[in-house]
Amino acid sequence: MDKELKPVSELMNEIDKNYKHTWYKTAFWFLAREIPLFPKTLKWRIQRLFRGYSDCDLWGLDGHLAKLIVKRLKAFRKMERHGIPCDFTKNDSDDAFKAAIVKWEEMLDDMIWSFEYVINDYCFGVDEVFEPKYNKEKAEELGKRYEKGIKLFSEYFSNLWD
Repeated sequence: MDKELKPVSELMNEIDKNYKHTWYKTAFWFLAREIPLFPKTLKWRIQRLFRGYSDCDLWGLDGHLAKLIVKRLKAFRKMERHGIPCDFTKNDSDDAFKAAIVKWEEMLDDMIWSFEYVINDYCFGVDEVFEPKYNKEKAEELGKRYEKGIKLFSEYFSNLWD
């Protein structure tokens, strides 16, 4: 009677293998879900058009804002920038400037990770935290990494320009 606990991801893969997808099942569930929501989704689209946001965006404002911010942070990270925050270098040497650029890009990566963590409902590393038993150290590590990125974002918010 000793059953070994399996990770959630392994159980989900087994369910996917056993479930047969057919076009009519997919179409039925799509229509069953979308038809009753059509008036509301139309209302929300009109609200976004005129107000810039909809009522449903406010239900999870953290996730909604994180989606907006992370796209822009990623684009900012990829673009060719010509500067760094003023307090990163004390001298004007090329080596110091290159090291400061690397440091700034690492900070941008930390910010991006934190906002992606919000978008994923604070669930990065769920298997490591909860499988096979709760791992307090891993949960605290993820929490600290999230807080670090958010703190960097607030601290260097006025430096997000080129």
